[in-house]
Amino acid sequence: MNTAPFKPRPKICLLGGSNSLRRNGLRNGLAIHADVFNYALGASTSLQNVFAIVRNSHQISGVNVIVTESNVNDVHAAFNARIPVSLVKTNIQKLYRELALTGKPTVSLILPLRDYGVFSPSKELVSEISGHHLEMAQKYGLSIIDVEDALREYDSNHLDVKKIIPDALHPIGSFMHALGQNIALYAIETYCTVSPAMRVSNFEIVEATAFGGPGRHKKNSYFSEAVVDLTQPCETTVADGNCVAFSTWSDAPSEIIIETDNARVVRQFNSKLAFHDLHVPIQGEIRFRSNIGVSVGISEKTINVKPEAKLHQPVGIVALLIEKAQRTEPSVIGAGKNLVHLIPSPSVHIDAVESVLRNYRALLSTLTPEEIDLLNRVAVTLEHTNPALASKLLQLAQKHRPNGQLIISGIDSDKRRIKKKKQSPLRMLRRIMSALKKRNA
Repeated sequence: MNTAPFKPRPKICLLGGSNSLRRNGLRNGLAIHADVFNYALGASTSLQNVFAIVRNSHQISGVNVIVTESNVNDVHAAFNARIPVSLVKTNIQKLYRELALTGKPTVSLILPLRDYGVFSPSKELVSEISGHHLEMAQKYGLSIIDVEDALREYDSNHLDVKKIIPDALHPIGSFMHALGQNIALYAIETYCTVSPAMRVSNFEIVEATAFGGPGRHKKNSYFSEAVVDLTQPCETTVADGNCVAFSTWSDAPSEIIIETDNARVVRQFNSKLAFHDLHVPIQGEIRFRSNIGVSVGISEKTINVKPEAKLHQPVGIVALLIEKAQRTEPSVIGAGKNLVHLIPSPSVHIDAVESVLRNYRALLSTLTPEEIDLLNRVAVTLEHTNPALASKLLQLAQKHRPNGQLIISGIDSDKRRIKKKKQSPLRMLRRIMSALKKRNA
């Protein structure tokens, strides 16, 4: 008879960027042993984490622990969006202060970035911003899992870490999935009670429906928001504090003009739900309007958005993040822990990738219709987790069938498609295997 005491599933709040959204990665690993409240948003910074904490304070009051990761996006806010490093570091401190004010145990993940090209952030920038995350976690007594430092050790042992981080920004799904499982299991043993709810915040949210009129409901498989289309100018007043960021969700590329008596901001957006740090906080009477027609020229860059010369659709605005004038400092109780023991062994996942490659070498030499069907299913499964593997598989396919016109033409045509649309190599493999299956049917 099992006499072990029953341990309920912990509730975990997940904050972060695309590493917290990717299929079969961190969130799915956490969800095996915990109930996950995921408030992550791709290509967003520490301030988006703050936005999520304040906006979802009621739900977060009931969780056992918070898991947060934003160092990767903070680096790219400085590198890609050209937000001053000093402001990025100030916003990082605001996040950790807000996390401490929740009173919830918090685990901060320091995820790795790798310099794979001249258009990547420098090691010095990565070190400065990730280091500031570590410093603020220590200052406010929060626990850390420094994956960047752990993989640096493996780098020194000459392991091919590119197999773990194939695109320089996102560790492979199996590695992140295992990390999520380890965190959730640790939470079961360590964070078994729910601490008191957050009583104070240094921020507040102003929904666009409060100043822009009735909104419309917009959703996809991840998100659901009330969006106000700026078909007409609107305004709001921030008297006690500063507007430091805002959220948008437009239907197409769009351009906003934000004006006060002392400032003017012009930004462009794509059709994704996104969160935007302002390079300079604004206050007073704030006026918002869409610019439809020829662009007036942006004053601030937006991550992953290429400016358009002409805009045809209004901006869809969601909410503003307001920092209060009066700041509250949290009481720090105890020191955070370094939970390095929760990091999965990279060598295990590197060996797994090599094992898959070895198996494919054998399969590709004597393909049957059944094996082609298996390859197709595997490609579907791995489509979002390891695009680097797919590229190698295509090379192997060509090696074993150097005169295979279907493979050669598939590689050539999909190379052109990747150049135009940046299509996943695994999607290329899936297309080729599907064609092979039809031929052998």
